[in-house]
Amino acid sequence: IIIKNFDVDVKKFIILNLLLAKKIYFSNRMNCYLHNFICKINSEELSEELESGGFHTDFLFQNNIPDFISLNCINKDPKYPYLGRNYIIDVNKIFKILVTNFNLTEDYLFNISFPYTFGDKTIWIRPFKKIDNKLEMTIHLKIIDKLKLTKEHLINGIFLNDIINHISLSEGENLVLDSGDVIIMSNKFLLHKRGECSIDL
Repeated sequence: IIIKNFDVDVKKFIILNLLLAKKIYFSNRMNCYLHNFICKINSEELSEELESGGFHTDFLFQNNIPDFISLNCINKDPKYPYLGRNYIIDVNKIFKILVTNFNLTEDYLFNISFPYTFGDKTIWIRPFKKIDNKLEMTIHLKIIDKLKLTKEHLINGIFLNDIINHISLSEGENLVLDSGDVIIMSNKFLLHKRGECSIDL
């Protein structure tokens, strides 16, 4: 859902989410319900980087992840509408193309895992799963530990995560938010990413 010209008032944005959601998600990692970010030349946070992000779902390392993500654009990109674009792709479309175009079995897709390494600890996460007969995805393409990928991840000489990325770029949609715009999107049935950004020097 895209709401054009909603507002830049944070209180109104919170009220909007309270009206739409049964419960607002609390991030233990960030210790907040609402995260404000600004793109920077140097950043340790993925959300604040200027370069293009990877297709992902938010909070993939948590036991419970939010059903939806809502974003309120406070200031549009200085190079609007060309930079600061948002990309989205339906996970069903990704799954279908992997099965029909790449001849991958559902069994393979539901059992394959991707590695994510933090320090000396590696977490393996299956990207695809079915909950109540609905296909969901949990992934972050940018932070997959590519050094720990195996032959199992190779499809005709190309790593599965690279194939997913190119399907998402080819088959997904992209849009750009102006100041005051709001986008509300599924965090389970869609992947999303933000494109390259600029800043006002």
